Amino acid sequence: MPEYAKYALPVGTKLREYLIENVLGVGGFGITYLAEDTHLKRKVAIKEYFPIEIAWREDNTIVIPKSEDFRESYSVGVERFLREARSLAQFVHPNIIQILNFFPANGTAYFVMNYVAGESLGEYLKREQKPLPEKKLLDIVFAVLSGLKAVHKKHILHRDIKPDNIYLWKDGEPMLIDFGASRYAIGHASNQSLTLVLTEGFAPYEQYQTDSTKQGPWTDIYALGATMYKAITLEAPPKAPDRLGLDGDQDPLIPAVLAAKGRYGERLLQAIDKCLAVSIKDRPQTVDALKALLTGKPLRLEKNTREVITRIQPVVPEAKPASGKETRVIREPRSVAVERVFVKGGTFWMGEKTAFESDRKAHRVTLRDYHLSVTVVTNLQYAAFLNEADNHKEGGSYWINLDVPGSVIRHLDEKFIPNPAFQDHPVVNVTWYGARAFCEWVGGRLPSEAEWEFAARGRGKEERWAGTNEEAQLGAFAWYFENAGGHAHPVATKKPNQLGLFDMSGNVGEWCLDWYDRSYYNWSPQHNPVNGEKATDKVIRGGSWNNNPLGVQTYFRGYLQPTIDDGRVGFRVAFNK
Repeated sequence: MPEYAKYALPVGTKLREYLIENVLGVGGFGITYLAEDTHLKRKVAIKEYFPIEIAWREDNTIVIPKSEDFRESYSVGVERFLREARSLAQFVHPNIIQILNFFPANGTAYFVMNYVAGESLGEYLKREQKPLPEKKLLDIVFAVLSGLKAVHKKHILHRDIKPDNIYLWKDGEPMLIDFGASRYAIGHASNQSLTLVLTEGFAPYEQYQTDSTKQGPWTDIYALGATMYKAITLEAPPKAPDRLGLDGDQDPLIPAVLAAKGRYGERLLQAIDKCLAVSIKDRPQTVDALKALLTGKPLRLEKNTREVITRIQPVVPEAKPASGKETRVIREPRSVAVERVFVKGGTFWMGEKTAFESDRKAHRVTLRDYHLSVTVVTNLQYAAFLNEADNHKEGGSYWINLDVPGSVIRHLDEKFIPNPAFQDHPVVNVTWYGARAFCEWVGGRLPSEAEWEFAARGRGKEERWAGTNEEAQLGAFAWYFENAGGHAHPVATKKPNQLGLFDMSGNVGEWCLDWYDRSYYNWSPQHNPVNGEKATDKVIRGGSWNNNPLGVQTYFRGYLQPTIDDGRVGFRVAFNK
């Protein structure tokens, strides 16, 4: 009988609508199960709060503290576990584990996550028994940084980044898991609490101190540096207290520039050593600062980021469209303005009510408030982004393909310059990764498929096309096959829909956050759905100048591989409320 059997719920246990099928893993603070969602008929992973040092299970079900001495600490842990789940549930990001549900039960707490086949980076390194190639390591690191940037922006820290908490899907796509493990601490109730709330070798010195106010993004950056160090040497760094040199001892850490000299680029090795600085002030302070070290091309975003935090964004009243009350435009305090419309959340029927057996089957969806850019991103805006961030490869393809015939952005004398005649046209030939990178640059993200459709239909109204139900009126709102003349047109030259959004039908298709699954509507959750289950293609919405009226309907679903660029596909930006 496996050791974990004495702690885990028995196979076949029913937790609400979830049926326990197996144990995926056991840690100091919790047990993770494979389960079936009996309502939606799909596999999920369920994390149970179970601090093994201070709790046990009674009657194969209820979790209770081992003694009265632990009762307060245990209760605080349950509360923090649920609070952490609630915080993470707000994130819809491909590199952050998605929380589908959370609830108290059996004297403890649970949260439900997407289940994806794969293994942790720690398991991968143990299996391969050789250092990670530089390209693979950087692909993982940049994906992790993308997820970290999203959570840091919400003042949330991971606090336990290590190879075991970076999960690789079957094709290697990385995802951060086990957020906040250090916050489920036992606290004062146990002398062993310190060893339980951090991972030695990966935790910086400030995590050994009781004053948590010294922790910040730099804390996660140290841990990511330690993870990179492990990936290139197969050894974890020495634990942080041993590196202080209090008795005049030399730092036992062999710097990465020496430990892996000749096997990796100097820039990468120097960045790792910077991350592993014992002193907080000597480390990169933000995700963007670390990206700058890794790329050698500073993004120069920290000033803008501080500006966004310290300034109140001006709200500019806009002439009200037909629906009036719910629309406002916020101008981003950047050199490149991204106008956005506030979209009040709500419940609507997503999909086509007559399409019962297709990929557009109608189903109820409830969304939280969000913002959406008034237009798709233009060539002028994207060129400004390239001039700060450069044109990087991600997933094997450049963010934007500038070598296609007719490309209107040129790279001359270290500058990206849009053709003035096309600067207000939608940017196209951008991969999904290139679209995501721009969105993050302006502090946003790609919209989910549900958010896109809700907004296109004027908050979920019965609109076949953005702005109208009548095909005879379509030409007033959309550029499509019959009136576009075989090419895209400048943004905002047709009428907007009821929310003041332009070109939601036609002109160019638009990348969405979700992976495309033909059957997704059959099992997607009602609240804030986004398909994070890895597939071949990403969703594209809205249709383009090359589509007939059916192809530019608000519920029409297109798809394309995320590394492919297309001259008919662009994107717009979503922002959390």
